Amino acid sequence: MTVPTYTPDAFHVPRRVAVPDERVPEAANPVPLAFQVMADAGITKMPETWDELKEACVTLKEAGVNPISLGSMNRWPAQFWFDYMVSYTAGAEYRQKLMAGEAKYTDPEVVTAMETWKELTDLGCFAPDSNAYDWTEAADMVANGTAAMNLMGTFITG
Repeated sequence: MTVPTYTPDAFHVPRRVAVPDERVPEAANPVPLAFQVMADAGITKMPETWDELKEACVTLKEAGVNPISLGSMNRWPAQFWFDYMVSYTAGAEYRQKLMAGEAKYTDPEVVTAMETWKELTDLGCFAPDSNAYDWTEAADMVANGTAAMNLMGTFITG
């Protein structure tokens, strides 16, 4: 089996994976990938679309791997996901309005964002008991091969 090769561009999931449309600039936070774990599960081409990401989650789950680790014990790592889903489904301008209190969390745009995020939850893409882990424990899951991906800031490298 061919293991994907590390390149700077492969350190994060391409924008189109988490971005159902083209309204948002390139993602700021990388998604560290456990290339060998993914290859062992049969994934040799990194997902490039939302549907491919969901398919990868199913494949990884079937292989007994947590597709995405999320250490949301302190809540802020889950905020990344919320921000991305709102930005990617409603656009960066709407997200800015929401953060400034000029839009409501009950708006259809937020509902759509939450429904989009829920697609991953319903597929079992996130490691169980995410609220029991902090961000470093979630990152360790990728490092030790018990999870394949983790959305985190650039400070997680090393």
